[in-house]
Amino acid sequence: MKAIVVGGTQRGVGKTTIAAALMLAFKRRGMRVKGFKIGSDFIDPLVHEHAIGVASENLDVYLTSERYAAERVASVADACDVCVIDGISGLYDGRDGMSEEGSTAHVAKLINAGVLLVVDCNAMARSIAAMIKGYREFDPDLDLIGVVFNKTGGDAHTIYLKDSLSAAGGGVEVFGGVPKDANAPVTGSGDGGGAPPPMSSTSASEVSTQQRIAHMATILEKNVNLDALLEAIPPYVPPELETPIVEDAQDDRRDRTREAEVRKSSKDKVRIAVARDEAFCFYYPDNLAKLEEAGAELVYFSPIAGDALPADIRGVIFGGGYPEFHAQALLKNRPLRSAVTAFATSGGVVYGEGGGLMFLSQTLSAPDGSCPRSMCGVAPFATRLTSAVKTGYVEVTIAPGNPLFTPGARVRGQTFRYSEIDGDRPSKMRVSDDNRGIGWGATYEVQPEAKFGNAAGGVELDGFAWNKVLVSYIHLHFGVNPSLAHSFVAACRSVGADASETAERAAMVSRRTLSRSFGPLTPVNSKKLVDGFSRSKSEEDFEQKSSNTSPKSGGVDSPPEKVKQLLPPRRARAMSRDFREFELDSAEGMGMFRSRSSASMQMLSSQIASKLSSSLPRKQANSELDLATQLYYGNASSTATNDHLHAPPQLQLPAPQLVGSIISLSPSATSVLFALGLGDRVIGVTDACLIPSDINVAPKIIARHSSGCSPTSSSGLGLAQRQSHNSLASNEQEYGGLHHNSSYGSLNRLMGKEKDSGLSSDKWALFDVNFVRHAEARLIFTPDTCEDCTDLRNSTAKYLHEADVFLTGAEYDSTDDGTIEFDGSRPSIFPVAPQTLSDVLEMILQIGILCGVKERAVTLLTQLRSRMRTIARVVSTCDERPKVLSLEGLKPLFVGGHWVPEMKSIAGGIDELQEPGCSAERLRWEQVLSYAPDVLLLIPSYIGRSSEETMEKTLEKLEHLASQPGWWVLPAVRTRRVFILAHEMFCQAGPQLVDGVEMLARIFNQDAFPMELPQGVCLKLALEDGRSCRPKQLRKHFVEWR
Repeated sequence: MKAIVVGGTQRGVGKTTIAAALMLAFKRRGMRVKGFKIGSDFIDPLVHEHAIGVASENLDVYLTSERYAAERVASVADACDVCVIDGISGLYDGRDGMSEEGSTAHVAKLINAGVLLVVDCNAMARSIAAMIKGYREFDPDLDLIGVVFNKTGGDAHTIYLKDSLSAAGGGVEVFGGVPKDANAPVTGSGDGGGAPPPMSSTSASEVSTQQRIAHMATILEKNVNLDALLEAIPPYVPPELETPIVEDAQDDRRDRTREAEVRKSSKDKVRIAVARDEAFCFYYPDNLAKLEEAGAELVYFSPIAGDALPADIRGVIFGGGYPEFHAQALLKNRPLRSAVTAFATSGGVVYGEGGGLMFLSQTLSAPDGSCPRSMCGVAPFATRLTSAVKTGYVEVTIAPGNPLFTPGARVRGQTFRYSEIDGDRPSKMRVSDDNRGIGWGATYEVQPEAKFGNAAGGVELDGFAWNKVLVSYIHLHFGVNPSLAHSFVAACRSVGADASETAERAAMVSRRTLSRSFGPLTPVNSKKLVDGFSRSKSEEDFEQKSSNTSPKSGGVDSPPEKVKQLLPPRRARAMSRDFREFELDSAEGMGMFRSRSSASMQMLSSQIASKLSSSLPRKQANSELDLATQLYYGNASSTATNDHLHAPPQLQLPAPQLVGSIISLSPSATSVLFALGLGDRVIGVTDACLIPSDINVAPKIIARHSSGCSPTSSSGLGLAQRQSHNSLASNEQEYGGLHHNSSYGSLNRLMGKEKDSGLSSDKWALFDVNFVRHAEARLIFTPDTCEDCTDLRNSTAKYLHEADVFLTGAEYDSTDDGTIEFDGSRPSIFPVAPQTLSDVLEMILQIGILCGVKERAVTLLTQLRSRMRTIARVVSTCDERPKVLSLEGLKPLFVGGHWVPEMKSIAGGIDELQEPGCSAERLRWEQVLSYAPDVLLLIPSYIGRSSEETMEKTLEKLEHLASQPGWWVLPAVRTRRVFILAHEMFCQAGPQLVDGVEMLARIFNQDAFPMELPQGVCLKLALEDGRSCRPKQLRKHFVEWR
């Protein structure tokens, strides 16, 4: 065997491109080729594998040892003809500036290999001789067999450079020069800076990568004298390895003894699933080999291809990679995410490194926290991308409480990530000094390596564990500590078969109940979003249909030749507030941040549907419950407009209004205003707003969603509030009408075409336009209109325009110079449309800033977050996580979505039907039976109803629910875990949602949360076990539960 190390003068000179092309060129000559990569990089070994079809290994003397690296090369000497080792950074760049440790030159001398130096000759002439002579003379012990000029200006330039080096007495052979116009980079930026090349053999982008390597190999054959290069490579002579020291010999004996015990203890292999595709591709081959040696049968699957969790497994591994580039595909594979969560809850081994940690977290979001994508939800925290990469070596000591590795073991690893934990990470060790265990806790004591002359930092905590789940940002290498692999397999061997069976059932239920497609949202300006990554056919079909339907889109152009296919975001960029402005070289352009939530994903389809069915009459809500469900939980169209979203992270705040009156047309804003002590400034609300019962003078009801509600049935209102309800009806004659008849001529002209086309959408039954016009309010909070909206088809915008507090795009265009003078008398209009709990917290802060009480808002947020952290901490110690179904409507059946799934998850429940942030949707009774919930919550909402009235109406509808086939066989009914809850804590976004989370925590885990609930907020089915009753009699068996 011959061994050659391909080094470079610096990072980015093209050594990996030359090395991969060299491997393929040698393979074309019928030689057996093996590739290695110096350092801990994950990307370049994948490029080598694309070139020759053989897995490439890492040679890292810090992660392993000098002896280990030398043995790895020696082990392949009989199986290959030529070994090509890809260097790292510059030839002499090592771990510090004082030694060669870890450098390309260090490893080359360690394994007795010759070095081929790649020199970037772009815009260089005679100075090249000085550079090469310096590299040759810097270390006389290094066997520098020759150089290859890269990025030359042609044959004449190559000859010029050769002559310069010869005249200077360089003493180094030149094997050729590769012209610059022939360079087709295989990796993004070298040494692990790029994204992974595709893995699927059928993807178009993999064909492109292999074609580039093949093209470079052809160019190399034409411009480099490969025969002379092969002849110059000295035969490989294995280095004389020192005798292992006593500790190493003892470790080897222990490892061999352990291997024998494993083989003796079990004849069967332990099946362990390994996620391996473009999203999860960061694996050290040595680690996988050690697991197989320890008794593991590795079963590979692809999450982004839609694969399910393999059957009959005892553990699953999610390695590092780039899940952010494929977040949309991961989001669509909901059966897998449900299966992973169920597998972890049932005691299965789940291990995630880097990207695996991101996939196992709650959500993955953009750097500013926007655009969250739901992940598995196993880990108790969320993750978000960062603009800068964090890399470095670490030394890890396994602490007590680690479920997979032996406490006290020491191992080295590295970090390479573009993300961070968003929110509170577990800050304590999983097992305390008195050996008392907590829920989620740290099980790694991490010592970062000193870099660039700086001292090593203090000990950090990582390796967050719970049950048999372990997640970390650190990529461990098992090479010199095989005990890690043995203990991992032993942990998997202890898992029962029921964990895999539970995962399969969860995936089956998720597939049956999946009623929504999570396809990507195609932006209007699709030319700026040409996707360089391979996409599934369904995604391409969806985007093609969307672009063909949109009148502004001219179709998606074919990807250009120089697509930045393998580059992650490497520079700091301000996040755009417009989904049409994302660039290709950012995470947004790679398909992750094309929409904010499932609600915004439906925005495009709803717009298309409105255009295709514009002549059809709009279907109205057929019941009071339908109207309340749509109002409180909304749908896609209620939170999105034609060209922008109203989610809190997407909004720009207007100028704060420290004084002056406030009108709130949003129930969520109203609850926040009163929680912040701003009730005295609120002068107008809607009939859906909940007003505290201790308010003496309630604000005026200026808008109604339904004229059928009785004015005397508003929730928690005193006499003054009931009078304000009646005042709306009594003022109708005084103000000359409150609805369409009071429109101005300009409004009639603008709205005429909408009425003719059937596009008009009106959510208000009554709206006091004159009150809004004369109230001189400084702030108006709306559910669906902001100052940037220009479309009067939105009913709220229509009435605000009629009240002279809102301008349309047509009015801006009507002036001669296209401008309108600023009118300080007009109020600031701000939309309040939260979708998730994160949005609700952001909304509280925004309202506090706008009203000049930021300190109060911060104090309130601190209290709310502290309460939720306490709940999450207690829940993490609980063994049970029941499967929960909440019905926000009974006839027909509705699930509310939005923040409700998050509330259940924080409280310790599992919701497999909906994702956080999705809209309300109807359910079929067959879906309820298939889901088979452990806990059933009934939380219907009615506009203007008190808790007592709402719960009474729910009892009246129980007959319909109990008459459904299979009611008595539902697990929740059999165990009598059916509850009727007060709707105020769930239907409106605000601080009271945390009260709802505490209520759910008490319901799900009574022993862990012994506090009693407030009176009159919860009823529970109390029928004796084993008995049933007639549907009409069921309401008699619900009693108050605290």
